[in-house]
Amino acid sequence: MIGYSAPLVSTEVASWLSKKRDKSKPFALSVWVHEPHAPIATDPKFSGLYDGHENSKYMGNITQMDHALGKVMQTLDDEGVSDNTFIFFTSDNGPVIKFGGTTGGLRGLKRSDHEGGIRVPGVARWPGKIAPGSISDVPVIGTDIFATVLAMTGIPLPDDRTIDGVSMIPAFAGKPVERKVPLFWRTHVSPPGDRVALRIGDWKLVGDETLTKFQLYEIQKDWKEEHDLASAMPEKTAEMTKKLLEVWKSIETEGPNEWWESETQKPMKGGKLSY
Repeated sequence: MIGYSAPLVSTEVASWLSKKRDKSKPFALSVWVHEPHAPIATDPKFSGLYDGHENSKYMGNITQMDHALGKVMQTLDDEGVSDNTFIFFTSDNGPVIKFGGTTGGLRGLKRSDHEGGIRVPGVARWPGKIAPGSISDVPVIGTDIFATVLAMTGIPLPDDRTIDGVSMIPAFAGKPVERKVPLFWRTHVSPPGDRVALRIGDWKLVGDETLTKFQLYEIQKDWKEEHDLASAMPEKTAEMTKKLLEVWKSIETEGPNEWWESETQKPMKGGKLSY
């Protein structure tokens, strides 16, 4: 098949839904598209919608992805399963400005542990369970998807391993979720002073690669991360730092570290780290 990523993927999804799946059984689909990752490859019929705009190719790329998602949702309608299907649509990370993306004022970009790198849109659709047009500002993370699907299907979480995520279901109604493991991010290539982050409630800690220098933000009020409170609130900073180091250690102890160490040590041209 020749064409553009999202349209090709959505065509295959539609074919599977209508012709290949066992319609007597429930199904799960993980649908990944290239858009709007570089290189920005956009069908002229979509970029043409924005003729005259300097960012027409990127904007058309987003529309191309949106059109593909619409095709998937139309197929769910045609198959009569929309009312019994949960859809969660989101991005994996923040944008790259030079390709046309924007953070809308958030600090940082892709690979940053500031909000511009990790706060992305999420859209959930679950007829009869999520109120149409409702908005929730309860933060969730990718590892929550596993626990959410199990909760929806009545399957218990495994008890033989650490499960970082929790069910998002309360968040769909704007209610808080209870976490044993705080929201946590770490990146192997980041801007200076920006390697790891932890969020508990409205408090967010950002640490550098040495794990000795930390920034503290009351993130719900200061979503642009303009006011570092670490010096003004040393006790809160120490409390958050202790928890961050505990989570970091638990990940290194439990998970494989060979990839992490090899990637962070591999040089690229110009002395930059590979990724």
